[in-house]
Amino acid sequence: YQQGIVTKSLLYSEDEDGVEELSQTVETTRTKAILINGTYAYIPARTVTAPVLDAGNFVTVQEYHIITINLGVSDSLFNP
Repeated sequence: YQQGIVTKSLLYSEDEDGVEELSQTVETTRTKAILINGTYAYIPARTVTAPVLDAGNFVTVQEYHIITINLGVSDSLFNP
């Protein structure tokens, strides 16, 4: 947990016998602080996802650049 962001999550699933096993890890390895009306908002800037596979490793890295927050859009536009 770093600046309000969960930095590492371990995701588990049940196998056919009902035993929980690790299926994936998701880790935020870099955050970015954006100043909004005198307050900082921290958002993930780099996330690494690593599923647990019998065939081997398959790691996905997501990086976000030129991050901005749109303050001009009403929250009601996102309601279903």
